[in-house]
Amino acid sequence: MEITKRNGTTEPYDREKIAVAIRKSFASTGQEVSNEIIYSVVEEVENFVGKDTANRSVEQIQDKVEQSLMEHGFYAEAKNYILYRWQRTERRKALNSIINELGDGTVMDVLKEIQKDFTTHEYSLVVLYEKFSGFCKQEMPHSERLAALIKAAVELTTQEAPDWEFIAARLLNFQLSKKLEKQAASAGIRSFYDKLRYLTEEGLYGSYILAAYSQQEIEEAAGFICPDRDKLFNYSGLDLLVKRYLIRTRLHEPAESVQEMYLGIALHLAMPEQKERMTWVKKFYDLLSRLEVTMATPTLSNARKPYHQLSSCFIDTVPDSLEGIYRSIDNFAMVSKFGGGMGMYFGKVRAAGGNIRGFKGVAGGVIRWMKLVNDTAVAVDQLGMRQGAVAVYLDVWHKDLPEFLQLRTNNGDDRMKAHDIFPSVCYPDLFWKMAKEDLNQPWYLFCPNEIMTIKGYCLEDYYGEEWEKRYHDCVNDTRLSKRSISIKDIVRLVLRSAVETGTPFTFNRDTVNRANPNAHQGIIYCSNLCTEIAQNMAAIETVSTEIRTEEGDTVVVKTVRPGDFVVCNLASLSLGHLPLEDEEQIKEKVSTVVRALDNVIDLNFYPLPFAQITNQRYRSIGLGVSGYHHALAIRNIRWESEEHLRFVDRVFEQINYAAIEASADGISWTFSPMVDISRDPRWGRVSEGSGEDPFLGGAIARAMVLGYQGKDLNDQLTRNDEIMACVKHFALYGAGEAGRDYNTVDMSRNRMFNEYMYPYEAAVRAGVGSVMASFNEVDGVPATANRWLMTDVLRKQWGFNGFVVTDFTGISEMVEHGIGDLQTVSARALNAGVDMDMVSEGFVGTLKKSLTEGKITMKTLNAACRRILEAKYKLGLFDDPYKYCDLSRPARDIFTREHRDAARRIAAESFVLLKNEPFEGQGKKSSRPVLPLEKQGTVAVIGPLGNTRSNMPGTWSVAARLDDYPSLYEGLKEMTAGRVNITYAKGSNLIGDVAYEERATLFGRSLGRDNRTDKELLDEALKVASGADVIVAALGESSEMSGESSSRTDLDIPDVQRTLLEALLKTGKPVVLTLFTGRPLTLTWEQEHVPAILNVWFGGSEAAYAIGDVLFGDVNPSGKLTMTFPKNVGQIPLFYNHKNTGRPLAAGNWFEKFRSNYLDVDNEPLYPFGYGLSYTTFQYSDIALSTPVMGQNGSTTAVVTVTNTGKRDGAEVVQLYIRDLVGSITRPVRELKGFEKVFLKAGESKTVSFKITPELLRFYDYDLNHVAEPGDFDVMIGGSSQAEKTARLTLK
Repeated sequence: MEITKRNGTTEPYDREKIAVAIRKSFASTGQEVSNEIIYSVVEEVENFVGKDTANRSVEQIQDKVEQSLMEHGFYAEAKNYILYRWQRTERRKALNSIINELGDGTVMDVLKEIQKDFTTHEYSLVVLYEKFSGFCKQEMPHSERLAALIKAAVELTTQEAPDWEFIAARLLNFQLSKKLEKQAASAGIRSFYDKLRYLTEEGLYGSYILAAYSQQEIEEAAGFICPDRDKLFNYSGLDLLVKRYLIRTRLHEPAESVQEMYLGIALHLAMPEQKERMTWVKKFYDLLSRLEVTMATPTLSNARKPYHQLSSCFIDTVPDSLEGIYRSIDNFAMVSKFGGGMGMYFGKVRAAGGNIRGFKGVAGGVIRWMKLVNDTAVAVDQLGMRQGAVAVYLDVWHKDLPEFLQLRTNNGDDRMKAHDIFPSVCYPDLFWKMAKEDLNQPWYLFCPNEIMTIKGYCLEDYYGEEWEKRYHDCVNDTRLSKRSISIKDIVRLVLRSAVETGTPFTFNRDTVNRANPNAHQGIIYCSNLCTEIAQNMAAIETVSTEIRTEEGDTVVVKTVRPGDFVVCNLASLSLGHLPLEDEEQIKEKVSTVVRALDNVIDLNFYPLPFAQITNQRYRSIGLGVSGYHHALAIRNIRWESEEHLRFVDRVFEQINYAAIEASADGISWTFSPMVDISRDPRWGRVSEGSGEDPFLGGAIARAMVLGYQGKDLNDQLTRNDEIMACVKHFALYGAGEAGRDYNTVDMSRNRMFNEYMYPYEAAVRAGVGSVMASFNEVDGVPATANRWLMTDVLRKQWGFNGFVVTDFTGISEMVEHGIGDLQTVSARALNAGVDMDMVSEGFVGTLKKSLTEGKITMKTLNAACRRILEAKYKLGLFDDPYKYCDLSRPARDIFTREHRDAARRIAAESFVLLKNEPFEGQGKKSSRPVLPLEKQGTVAVIGPLGNTRSNMPGTWSVAARLDDYPSLYEGLKEMTAGRVNITYAKGSNLIGDVAYEERATLFGRSLGRDNRTDKELLDEALKVASGADVIVAALGESSEMSGESSSRTDLDIPDVQRTLLEALLKTGKPVVLTLFTGRPLTLTWEQEHVPAILNVWFGGSEAAYAIGDVLFGDVNPSGKLTMTFPKNVGQIPLFYNHKNTGRPLAAGNWFEKFRSNYLDVDNEPLYPFGYGLSYTTFQYSDIALSTPVMGQNGSTTAVVTVTNTGKRDGAEVVQLYIRDLVGSITRPVRELKGFEKVFLKAGESKTVSFKITPELLRFYDYDLNHVAEPGDFDVMIGGSSQAEKTARLTLK
């Protein structure tokens, strides 16, 4: 049975709706009624409805309910039911009238929701419409009518009807959403990701958000948004957010919703999280959007924006010098520009009438400087949101105090007024003690400069009893001029100003300094604008100003000591919105907000370097509360009650404990990174390093040091998941003669600095805590005893301040080098700059004797000891010797799913596709390349490396959990279960020579040599291959064929493996050579005969899955070679950044007599540095330079457009190379100077730009000066070191 509604639509008959209406009529009179009576009335109505279809309208049904109620004698209930119907009718009329007046039917849902949520009469839409009618004029355009409706709701807000403010907020939010919908439609925005991309392109959103999160993560985050939380706002709160905090377009229109704002802030605050980052995004978003926490104004306003100054308040100590005062004012201007408030301590500035350079009575005093601060506060607005905000502090004993206390009052000399700043007085306890004793006592005021000049100390630098002693000393010193004023008069001036202006604020400096946990490091002079920060302070000092000539230009170099420029990062817990009775929830929420505040320190855009230094040194945060009265009110707790005191005591104790736990929320030293440059793949340890290029090696060195020690140079090693790095092997270990480990190194210093030293230096610049000496000699002296290396270069030239350790038995091995016995070489090592002896026991066994004999000094020995102790101090081991011994961490943090997923992704991205061509075999020719494989049919994994777990992680992976991850065969089988049949055969042993295989599988990495004959193994493999559609040949090196003491002279794939590969190719089946190796191999035959070659290196615990991802196309390979692959061993050393000879071979030629070439092979590599294929193709545009001519202080930008011309999405590593065409010494044919990985969807183009500065063009000249010489340069950009796109640049 269908019922016709008032608007003409129908819906199924529901008897319960009638029953509910009847119950409400009885409830309105307070009369109880049985279900029997209710349903007897319902049956009468049903009979009426069922009798005639004409009776099936809502109005007739309601008429029948009225009639039935009266027939049963329920007159009062019938009357209330009639009244209820009338009120509903009036509301409907009001609803329709509002919609008609607005001319926008989309507001209906909002108005109906308001009706549903605010049911009492005072919030009726009838009331709203009546008010709205008074504002809405006939001539008013529709665009203004919604604003009038919002205004009507605001004006209806009274003490008796306070919820109109929430109704007004809903209407305001509707207005905002309409604007955003219109904006999204015009900009083509269909998702949150689209919006972020649009805002980023417009320069309104920081590009770092899209750089940090994938599109998938952004879309996942968008799912966290809960629009219903907009209902938590009242009008004033929402209006404030819309006007001050939402991102606005260039036309000042809002560009995001409130919930999008909160999510953007959460995305920003979660960026530093290494684990479960999206979980942290949701936690931060929930805290903010539920209004449980309010972040500081700069965080709310600036997070997610390009200039993200997130800290709330700053404090500067104004020094007593013209330069220092103006620097402080400039500091305030910069802080204010980016949204921060400021406290400025003027207690060191000399008083009016003081002396300047011996001239008496000429000082102007603090007031005139404060007026400049006042004008700066007015002139520099806070990111367009408000005027600058600053408090100025002065000690109660300063001579300028009386004038200071009248700074904002309306009487007196206007030239001595500053009405836009906030004065505050710093009081010692003595002042209040004397005031309590006798207000009529005299109080003496002094000039701080005069005290320093005559007494030799600064009175403001003390507190407590020491300050009192020195104050009385000054009072009794007749040499000091004093200004005497009664304490009563000071209090009178304070009270008069407080009544008139609300200032001065009060700062009790003795109380604060006694509570200072860092009192041993300094003193707290004052607080900030809100008197909530208390941190050590120190003035910024100019150390020196020098005029220098650098590269022909005269420059002024100013050296500044940064002092302690206080910064604080604030948030408030909103007590009225928190479950204060739930201790566990409070712990969780406090922990989350503390985490967010700590992240602010790392994420901050600092307007001043002084702020960054202090903030990252102290990492101070402030956790406050708001909504205190709200929390009491909703619990019906009276202000003047014992219950109030008990409640607040419990709540704040609980919050405090939670904050402490949150902020407190193994191994401390690693022998990594290994950054030795090597151009010789015969040397096995190339598998540990970063390849042949110093620029790339330096970038990787820096990244690894920051990864181990912490990315913030000013705050490394503070957490127990940050450990000290040790850069190795210093120096030139990768340049041993003949590619033989530990061998002699002999090269010019010019070559050292231009081609080998940079990665070590980059690690030092990244703050590496320790350096390991290398085994080899340099300039005829073993590195471990080479003072030029360990002291002159490392410490004096590069400024390294950590400690130096030898390599394993590095000291005792110098005896074999032939430079002395153990005592002699130990003394030479210490005197060279080595601080720690690893294993040799030369230091332990001989240094005491060498000290007695005068071969070493106590000063040198103490310096070495000090460096080791400093390392322990940096690691925090003196504060907590068990810092790295949390027994819960191994289970929580090691081999986690999150870490394994990251390892899998990284491994897949590192694989290099060397060849991928269509398959030709069995008379067939495929039209598509062999890779990626189809997820169907049978795939045979064949080879000695196909079913071994021990081989996957590579060399020096002694802690690998070999039983916890699969071999290649096991992994592929698991990944493709139910879709692909994976089979396996070993096919051959690793090497034909038994002894050789044993040497190549040491340290528990045996492959389990098969005792069957080579023929038996091969026959089994061919049988398995015959049943397969595709063969994956798992061949190459075992993990210990590369690594330490694993040099090779033959870099071919081992003999029996080559035989196996040849036989597999003869089956006529597609073969994919899945190459395991730690170094470049000579693959000339393989390149000619195998259709697809995927170099998988040694990919770690997740290698099997990562290989499967690439083989089956779930991941498009994007790795690039970091070393050149030669065609044969005779070409070695072969590297891309070589120099030209005087007789270079012409490009494209093989052999030409009397040119630099070979008789039997061309000069070209098999695979060049930077090479790597993809399952798609990329095209490069010509290079555009922003300017073809660059000065020594200038820059240019090289821009190229990269297009994915294939049919698959993929990533490309875009590489920048530069050639110095003419130099004072010979220069390489090209050098890597930049790289960027870009992801491109099929058919997509992106612009990639590289900024080129003279710094990139520098090299070490003949005299080892680091210079950028004027001249012409070729700029090349492409996908490998053979990049062909070129532009000419001139450096003037």
